[in-house]
Amino acid sequence: MTARDDTLQRLHKSQHPEPHPEPWESPQSFPDLTAQFIKALQTASGKAFHVESLDKALEKAFEFMEEFKVKRIIANDEPPLNQLDLPERYTQYEWYIVDKTEGNLQEFCAHADAGLTGAEAGFAETGSLVLVSGPGKSRFTSLLPPLHIVLVQTSKLMVDIFAWQKSYHKQFPGWVGFISGPSKTGDIEGKQVLGVHGPRDYIVILYDK
Repeated sequence: MTARDDTLQRLHKSQHPEPHPEPWESPQSFPDLTAQFIKALQTASGKAFHVESLDKALEKAFEFMEEFKVKRIIANDEPPLNQLDLPERYTQYEWYIVDKTEGNLQEFCAHADAGLTGAEAGFAETGSLVLVSGPGKSRFTSLLPPLHIVLVQTSKLMVDIFAWQKSYHKQFPGWVGFISGPSKTGDIEGKQVLGVHGPRDYIVILYDK
C-alpha cells in the first residue's frame, strides 16, 4: 500500500466513525452514599455535614459564616438558594446574587469572604461535586472567595462519575467543574498547602429534604 492509499483509507474511516460506546456501568456500590461521600471528602481535606432538612442546612451554613467572620457573600441564583430570600433573611451581610445584583461581579468576588452555591450532583466514591454553567451561576462564586460552602440534597448523590454520565440526559452545559476539596498544591517544597489557587476552606452541607 502506498502512502497515498494509506492516507485515503484513513480519510474514509474518519467519515464513518465508530458508534459512540454506551456509558460504562460502574462495578462498585456503597451501602450508604452519604456516609461514603463524607468520608471521601474528609480524606481530601474538605468538610462535610449531614442534616435532615434545608432549614437545618442553612442554619449550619451560617454558623460557619459567623465562625469565619464573614461580611461579604456572593451566592449563585440556583436551587436551593434561589428559594431562600437570603439577603432579606440575613441582612447583616453584604450580598451579591449572581444575575440579580447590579455591579461588577468579578470585583465583588475578589473581595468577598464566602461563596455560596448548590451543585448538579455528587460522587460518593471521591467526595466530588459537579458544578455546571448556566443562568444564575458563576464560576467566580466557587473560585475566588477563600470560603466556599455548598448546599446539596442527598438525592443528588451518585456512586461515581459513570453513574452521573449514564443518568445525564440534558443538553451538556458549556462548562463543567468537578470539585473534590479545597484548593491545594504540593509544589512548594513538596508540602501540601491549601488555598493557593482557590478557596482555602471548602464545606459541603448535605440535607435530606
